[in-house]
Amino acid sequence: MSSDQQSKRNQDIAHSPENITTSSEKKGPRVFREIVSGMVGFIASIPVCFVITMALFFFGDHFSAIFEFDIASIIATVIMEICVASFVAAGVYWTTKSVRSKKNKWLPFIGAYIGMSCVLLLGFTSAYLEDYYYQMHNHYVFESDEHQYYFSLHAFFMNLRFIALVLSPVLPLVGSIISFETMRTKAS
Repeated sequence: MSSDQQSKRNQDIAHSPENITTSSEKKGPRVFREIVSGMVGFIASIPVCFVITMALFFFGDHFSAIFEFDIASIIATVIMEICVASFVAAGVYWTTKSVRSKKNKWLPFIGAYIGMSCVLLLGFTSAYLEDYYYQMHNHYVFESDEHQYYFSLHAFFMNLRFIALVLSPVLPLVGSIISFETMRTKAS
């Protein structure tokens, strides 16, 4: 192979869609597009999550809620979070063609699943602590300090579960974008 052919081949490789990072593309609009497409992925996951969650709650012993501490709720919550994280990561991944390649396509998904793990940890830890406190203390003595303390802790743990539910699309989105931008930096 002549040096001209080798030089042309190197230029083709350098300018392939997998390796192009344009300097004219600013980081702000690119990250905004990633956020928007990740949220579109979250919105697309809502019907799927609703069907999965309602099916598992229907086949459970009773109608549960997200981040409760029974088997049907745990299974439904984990499946719902996997679905949300997958759709969000897919939305972020398909935003830009300039860094997509077969070797690094799983990085946005790994970041989304790490964010999903943080959401599950927060939600199930608060459910466990509430259940633990419920089992350990006599909160049935009404008008006692322990009864009032239990219900203040109950409200605190419910707020933690609500925060985990709100963070359900946010933390996978953040993890996916961080992984995507890390991949983009390494590709350039």
